[in-house]
Amino acid sequence: MKVKLISSVFLMLTIALLLGSCTPVDSPEIEESIWEDAGETVEAEEELEVVQEDSEEVEEELEVAEEEESETEEVVEEESSELEEAVVEDSSSADHVIEFVSGGFEPDELSISVGDTVEFANAREGTFSQAMLIGTQSHTAIKSSMLESGESYSYTFTEADTYLFVDAILTTYLLEIVVE
Repeated sequence: MKVKLISSVFLMLTIALLLGSCTPVDSPEIEESIWEDAGETVEAEEELEVVQEDSEEVEEELEVAEEEESETEEVVEEESSELEEAVVEDSSSADHVIEFVSGGFEPDELSISVGDTVEFANAREGTFSQAMLIGTQSHTAIKSSMLESGESYSYTFTEADTYLFVDAILTTYLLEIVVE
């Protein structure tokens, strides 16, 4: 009977210990720790709200920037097309004619006056029948479209300078125009 009593007491003590460890402890340190954790959670939530607001502002600024970029591209395209229209002229008013031939440009050197118009005519036939004029150095804005055989491009030179051009198809050929 003594063994049963000891076993019962031991069992009751074990249960009391287990139940005692499961109940809340009235400790100021633990309570303070719980409130600190809750405060950090609130601060983290507030920081998250600020980050989300900042993110929304950045997205709005990005949309505005994209709209402005699109408008700028439209203006540049309009100005570019206006420039091309001003540069491309009727070949009947050309003061000089340079032909794209299978061996490059004919002639490959030319001296002209400010205000002269030069017609660049594609006279090529055969395998490499296309041509395209490209200005080099500080004259890269002067550029024709792809010219099929028989087509031409005209340009009026408005500034005195030495202009160097290459053919985009047969790139080893160079044309020099001196405008005085």
